[in-house]
Amino acid sequence: MSASTTLQVPEAAHLRDDSRSPDPVSRESDDSTREGRSKLHKRLSLSRARNGMRRIFRGHSRSQSRPVLEYYDVCLRQEDLDNYESDQWLQDSNIEFIYEWLEREKLGLLQQDLLLLRPSIGFLFASIAQQNGVIDDSLLPNGFLDAKYVFIPITDNVDPTKAGGSHWSLLLVGVREGCAWYYDSLPTSNADKMTDCHVYAKAIDQIFERHFDMVVASTPKQKNGSDCGVHVLMETGLLLDRLKPVLDADSRFQDVALSNVIIDAEAYRKWVRELIEDMIRRRGRKVGTNADVAISPERRSTSRQRPSIDQRLRHQERIAEETIQE
Repeated sequence: MSASTTLQVPEAAHLRDDSRSPDPVSRESDDSTREGRSKLHKRLSLSRARNGMRRIFRGHSRSQSRPVLEYYDVCLRQEDLDNYESDQWLQDSNIEFIYEWLEREKLGLLQQDLLLLRPSIGFLFASIAQQNGVIDDSLLPNGFLDAKYVFIPITDNVDPTKAGGSHWSLLLVGVREGCAWYYDSLPTSNADKMTDCHVYAKAIDQIFERHFDMVVASTPKQKNGSDCGVHVLMETGLLLDRLKPVLDADSRFQDVALSNVIIDAEAYRKWVRELIEDMIRRRGRKVGTNADVAISPERRSTSRQRPSIDQRLRHQERIAEETIQE
């Protein structure tokens, strides 16, 4: 598994040509609030988002069994490995592992243009935006604003007071195109097919200080109620393959539809399990040193003392408190 700029996905995914140009979906802009109320919202947003991240991504949904594999910034425990078995719902850690692996082993120099946002960070942004809070630049992974394309796994729960969610989907943001494509393998029956996506779109508009047209991209439908996370991972791999020649030619992304892609989720689950088994056998249960982790693409920084998300959130809360007192 040597590093390479060649992007590949398991043979279980087969591509056929397809074209589709869906109409952009407009979103209503939120009304501005009074200055004092806005400051209060910012304080409450940061606090609730931080607590929600702890609840959903660190605690109640996962037991603290011994790590089976530590791969740079990602720690996989036995329950995480079990999630790659048939008919199991993927957690954020399962998606984070593949995103970390893609960045470490496959993207190479393309990391400068492609950013794979971790689910916990995307949840943080969406939670703050949902409460009309302000997403401060200090919360952004380094290089976020310089990326040409951002992949964002989306959960259908962005309420920091509630634990868990029941569905994953994918948002691909094309910064140069001013467009964001939404891939959902199990769309809702509502007329609005982007229900889970709106608050993430609101966060992206705020971060980049511009409006992105939202497009529902054609997506293969999952065959059961548990493969949504697998679809997100396979769709990410397929889209990365398509984006490489786009970046090489410095052109705009047009081949967005995945309607004629055949996705074998069971084969992909098997491939991931074999990938992990092979990694443990050849590289051990701990891959990457402390220095490697410090320069993780998710935390692209020249400083090894970059504050954690919790530390940055607390800092923003203190600023909000001081501003309100003034």
